[in-house]
Amino acid sequence: MAAEGMFQLFALPSAGLERSKLKVPVSKIRALRKAIVQVGRGGSGSFVSKRGLVVTNHHVAYSCLARLGASKKHRGVLQHGHVANSLAEELPCPGYDLHVVERVEDVTQTLLAGLPEGTRRNYHGRFRKLRKKMVALRKACEAKKVSSQGQSYAVTCKVTADNHGASYTLTAYRRIRDVRLVYAPPKALGKFGGDIDNWMYPRHTADFTYLRAYVAKDGAGRPFAKANVPLNTPVFLEQGRWGIKRGSLVLVMGFPGRTARHVTSHGVRFHQDQRLSGMVALFEGAAKALRARVAESAEAKRKYATHDARLQNALKYYRMSAAGFARWKVLERTLRKEAALLAKLAPAQRKQAKRLLAEIGRAYRDYGKVSKRYAGLSRMTTIVPSVGAALTIARWSVERTRPEDKRLSSRYYDKNVYRLREGLDRLDRDIEPATEQAMLRYFLGQLLALPKGQRSRAVTKLVAWGKREQAKLRRQAKRKKTPFSAVFATSAGAAPAADELTRTVQLLYGKTALIARAAKGKAREAVKSTRAELWKAPRRALLAAAKRDPLLRFGVEMEIELRQLREGPLRLIEEYLGPVLGRRWITSFAKPAYPDANFTVRLSYGSVQDYKASATGKSHRYLTDLAGVIAKDKGRFPFEVPAWLKKAAKGEATNDAAKRAKRARRRFTDPQIKDVPVDFTTTLDTTGGNSGSAVLDDHGRLVGLLFDGTPESILSDWQYLPNEQRSICLDIRFAHYLATVQGATALLKELGLKK
Repeated sequence: MAAEGMFQLFALPSAGLERSKLKVPVSKIRALRKAIVQVGRGGSGSFVSKRGLVVTNHHVAYSCLARLGASKKHRGVLQHGHVANSLAEELPCPGYDLHVVERVEDVTQTLLAGLPEGTRRNYHGRFRKLRKKMVALRKACEAKKVSSQGQSYAVTCKVTADNHGASYTLTAYRRIRDVRLVYAPPKALGKFGGDIDNWMYPRHTADFTYLRAYVAKDGAGRPFAKANVPLNTPVFLEQGRWGIKRGSLVLVMGFPGRTARHVTSHGVRFHQDQRLSGMVALFEGAAKALRARVAESAEAKRKYATHDARLQNALKYYRMSAAGFARWKVLERTLRKEAALLAKLAPAQRKQAKRLLAEIGRAYRDYGKVSKRYAGLSRMTTIVPSVGAALTIARWSVERTRPEDKRLSSRYYDKNVYRLREGLDRLDRDIEPATEQAMLRYFLGQLLALPKGQRSRAVTKLVAWGKREQAKLRRQAKRKKTPFSAVFATSAGAAPAADELTRTVQLLYGKTALIARAAKGKAREAVKSTRAELWKAPRRALLAAAKRDPLLRFGVEMEIELRQLREGPLRLIEEYLGPVLGRRWITSFAKPAYPDANFTVRLSYGSVQDYKASATGKSHRYLTDLAGVIAKDKGRFPFEVPAWLKKAAKGEATNDAAKRAKRARRRFTDPQIKDVPVDFTTTLDTTGGNSGSAVLDDHGRLVGLLFDGTPESILSDWQYLPNEQRSICLDIRFAHYLATVQGATALLKELGLKK
């Protein structure tokens, strides 16, 4: 059985679920929403005990593990994993929060009441009215506290547009700001197979981690404090004891990211022709630049572990997407689908639809004129943290003066800016200056290589500044009769590089007060204090400071350029292409059975099935095993099996370890395959953001965690292929097995598995 669709909880396909042999009422499944959590900025997880215990993917918790592992106090956590057998041993996860679903409702009629239909003339005014109503609705939602278990707590609410604004959803969340690490396997298992096995099957990855949610004693979601207590979670997922078999019904609940299955052929063509090749080239270069630095510096290797993992994942995704678009002829399929739809329409409607498609095409062509510059600047500010920090400070000086309905995004709402502040406070612990320079040098080179009409003004000004500074230093060296290299080193803190652009980057970082040359002790505190002062500074004071600080000035110039793009050519995309043209296409013509994913909580259902690789025609059993893990061992990452697991698998462990290993194998061996299960394949319809999502059996019990897809699934944002693509899930029994072998006794007891 395979069912296409990522369904909203208030619009579940009850008839389809009942036909699928679900053993419990659909209402019971819907009620499990309070056990489903969004982890960090884009992963999924679920409560598995009444004391706030959360299970998610190892790769969703990877930033937590990497930051802890890069610190002196907890060095080794990423490599060796962590087992907490008491609350006191649980470690704070820097930068992590959780969002627990309280309620979800359709607010389409409320928002669209009184709004005119959008046109080319009125789209901006319509969009402004819509944004005002969305913010008002959100604030009204947040004004109401929730009472539960004798406590009253605030919620954070979000209004999201579905299918470009064909409908709107309001979700109320309970926000948890104190998240701690309970149990994680070592990196060798949590990332077993690494980039080689990513998006591939058979898989043998222990992609799981256990976290815990903490709150203040009054139930408020507050940052880490020793006085905080585990969150009371009366709704949590029961552990599935009997696992899965071929054909088993499975459901998944989580937060799938963004799909584009209902866009027109113009959207597909734009992605294929404009985005894919550009992203492959961009990420290839960025990944290469980072790998070069990581090879030279142990500090860079520790601090940029998450960056490296994300870049490698993105690179493989875009490479395989480009191949997949050709292999599956996505554009051709979309064109055929549109032609079939048009053929069914009455002549008058067909004429309207064709006019609409033509207008959508014009909007995409306009977008193409600035898309590469916008994408390059945007990627640079996310991949180079110090540049992102400069932009964030500059942007906040503008956004904080605006009402929330006119702010750039929800990141700049008053309730959310703590995340930005935390990132600024953490910056020096997260970065290494030489690596920042190498990454910025790469992006500047890419942006300077764009066609003349697409080049960035901010980058052009930075390059001109660098030339002036170097000329000034040469004059100074000549006047003092000192080697240029010595004068340069005094100013930049390093010997001059061979090329002018790299020297510009060296000077940029040598002269800034936003980050320290050596981020330790007093130097770290000084730059942290500077960033805090600039964060609070009025716009005029910030601009004055930018005249003295080149990195801050670069941030200001980028903020101005990106704002002008948004208020100019990109306004048509944000306010007209989607909310007007896209909405009209969806409501009048496409009329899909379910909305595209947009990071709101969804449910999908399907079955456990074998996988047949479309590239080779080879079939693979639906379930992998511990023997397969051992067979892949090569003694080095990413195929390195820890010695303790090899001994446990062979029954060679001694003393208590031997007893635990025997007990674990006896308890968690699957009767179908006669071995400990590891990962399995399903027909579940999922995409990015679903990572860490709970996979449930026909009684709503936890049997696995979704973590990846097969090569055919790489295009799940664009299509669903029930016979070819498979979602790959961790069998939760493998997590239980490893926890038993590693002696995570407190965890097992809390899960109800310790006898």
